Amino acid sequence: MSVKRSQSKNDGSLSVFEKLQRKELARQRKRGEVPSHHHALSTVQEEVAEYQKQVWKRRRSRDRLNMAHELVQVAARAQQAAEDLLSDKLDELFSEMDVD
Repeated sequence: MSVKRSQSKNDGSLSVFEKLQRKELARQRKRGEVPSHHHALSTVQEEVAEYQKQVWKRRRSRDRLNMAHELVQVAARAQQAAEDLLSDKLDELFSEMDVD
């Protein structure tokens, strides 16, 4: 099965990664809000460290499924932290970037 890459055109469809990330974010939200920036940093770093363990292995020894899973978790944890702790700044950033 070929994985659908992020869309270059704005047709509203999500990539497989985005769908996985949303599912992971929903799972994490069941645990509650991110309590602090320190907690957010430690959880993101934990997932990056798990990904890094695979990157440092020889190519043929890497668990690519695990690598994909860890990157999905990094994205979901980063999004949750941003939304829980910096939502007011996200609105400001959105305005500055003129994002559609």
